[in-house]
Amino acid sequence: MAPVGYSAEIYKTYGTSSGVGNAGAKLGTPLDFPDGRRFRMALNGAVALTAGMLVQAAAPPVTNHTNIAVQAAADVGTFVVSVTLGATAVIANEYTDGYLYVNDAGADTTTEGYLYRIKSHPAAAASATLAVTLYEDSPLHIALTTNSEVTLYHSNFYKTIVHPSPPTAALAGVAPTAVAANTYYWCQTRGPAAVITEGTLVQARSCQASSTTDGAVTPMTLTEGTPNTEIAAVVGRVLAVNATTEKSLIQLTLE
Repeated sequence: MAPVGYSAEIYKTYGTSSGVGNAGAKLGTPLDFPDGRRFRMALNGAVALTAGMLVQAAAPPVTNHTNIAVQAAADVGTFVVSVTLGATAVIANEYTDGYLYVNDAGADTTTEGYLYRIKSHPAAAASATLAVTLYEDSPLHIALTTNSEVTLYHSNFYKTIVHPSPPTAALAGVAPTAVAANTYYWCQTRGPAAVITEGTLVQARSCQASSTTDGAVTPMTLTEGTPNTEIAAVVGRVLAVNATTEKSLIQLTLE
């Protein structure tokens, strides 16, 4: 169960000099409140945020870190997996608190579909071998071979950005306070939140990320079909309507 937080904590931000440890939490660590609000530790990207902005993960999965080969066989219980990168370098620990998952293994499909949480890794050049260390509670459950192919995925809370309109990656949540560039903060994912409004929201109806205003929510729309399908993921339901460009109260349902 996630810890119960004090309201003042959600307005605190933490510098980068000592990283997440300065806040005592890993990326994605939940902070829960009795009223149902949930926040998760996040690292902001290179652009400052204002309170009420809807943010997303930094980017979709890196193409050259997707479907990459396992460089050396690894046994059950192993904590280190060596992979061969594609033509994109990595900086040290950019995948910390993200995931390594087995997306393919050729004929040996029994080793596919396993997901592991990443603890750390060094920097590595494009097309080089990268040694990925898994968390102690997430060792390999199935042995990997050089036929195995894996994908590296950043935490959704790594270097978050204001969602461009429309979003280009998974939505992360809402900034509950002003956040400077490259600092750690508590990103709200669930419960009542004041969020930038675009358009005319409707009481008790669903809303989605705006396709015309960065960082805002807009009324939910569907494409016609059988059945109708959503154009964008649901952010939440409208609790209180305020004018466009102002902040409306949204019951976030991002998790």
